[in-house]
Amino acid sequence: MSSARPREALRRTLRRSLDVILPSDVETRLLRCLLYSGDDGRRAWLDWRTVVGDPMTAFTGERLGQKSLLPLLHAAAERNAIELEPPVARWLRATYLREQLRGNAYRRILGETVAAVGAMGQMPIVIKGCSLSDTVYPDSGTRHSHGIELLVRESDVGHCIARLPELGYTAVARNRSRRPDQVLLSWKHASGLPLELRTRLFDIPRHAGEIASVWARARPLPGQAALQLVPDDALLQVCGSATMSGSRTSLRWVCDAWFLLQCHRVAFDWRLFVRTAETSRLGLQLSGVLRYFAEALRMPVPPEILGELDALADATDDVGHEVAAMGALVASHARMRRLILAGPGWRTRWILARRLLVPSPDCVREMGWVDGKQWLPAYYVRRPLEYASLRLARLAARPQAVLTRLPGSR
Repeated sequence: MSSARPREALRRTLRRSLDVILPSDVETRLLRCLLYSGDDGRRAWLDWRTVVGDPMTAFTGERLGQKSLLPLLHAAAERNAIELEPPVARWLRATYLREQLRGNAYRRILGETVAAVGAMGQMPIVIKGCSLSDTVYPDSGTRHSHGIELLVRESDVGHCIARLPELGYTAVARNRSRRPDQVLLSWKHASGLPLELRTRLFDIPRHAGEIASVWARARPLPGQAALQLVPDDALLQVCGSATMSGSRTSLRWVCDAWFLLQCHRVAFDWRLFVRTAETSRLGLQLSGVLRYFAEALRMPVPPEILGELDALADATDDVGHEVAAMGALVASHARMRRLILAGPGWRTRWILARRLLVPSPDCVREMGWVDGKQWLPAYYVRRPLEYASLRLARLAARPQAVLTRLPGSR
């Protein structure tokens, strides 16, 4: 019994630690301001302005990554007839027009890329990007697309990367998909636009799911020689990626989910969504995310679906809890201390700290950090050194970040 209690306490703590994935109170106010319409939208705008003050200074510091939402903020102000100060109105309109120009260049490069990739095999699936902006957003120019993500078949990877240098791409020395081989899936276009090739929906191997059924359900993407995910798979990919990727700090993932559900509200297949969540072993992460959508943003998530996701979360094993916490640590861009303080007592916090600093061998393997038991000792030696170097890099970057915010700095 004594050993069962600490384990259960650890599981509860790991589950609570997943809250760092979710938007904060201020971020939720901003999201309501962006997404609500009519009287609700106007009230949300006033509520957000009361908290942040001047919109032109609200996107600094930790909120710097949210500047990509400014075109959507411009659209919300116009949609809800918000009276803005002239400098704020001009500023927001300028960001919207810049995104329009950037979007044109993005679509041109995307079109050239998918045409070349498709010519060497089967058409790729465009993940996020214009597969969302051009199909579910009311105004395609309001969604900032930071890069290109393409899902390609495993058998087509070699042919695809052989063509990329001809299109102006250069390989980037990192491997986000945690493959055991040395194939580089990260590239950058001569324009600076990043490209990620994927052979599965999620980086973490534990959540690979059934990729063959995803391909079977995919459908053509209008305007491109490519495919797109069906809405149910798209929502799963958007929400699942947010739980294990630092890109969640931009809050675009929440806007993507909102417009997906708004556009496909009548025909959305919730049964398929839950089945795919189960096969991808994402019930634990998605139960909290979808409940946040329903309660904080009033998204149309059926109560019975929340119950089924909660049941999947309760059935998640110990390794699944540990993997979810590791993903949250990456996704939150937070210090480990923030997760550790989620523990209810010092004993639980110590156990949690030990798990985060020295994860179990099963967790390491299911995260895809090592391939084979023979590499585990080297991983455990390397992990604290990598964490220390990351902390030093953040500390070294802090003075520069301060300098860039000083008046007159560029």
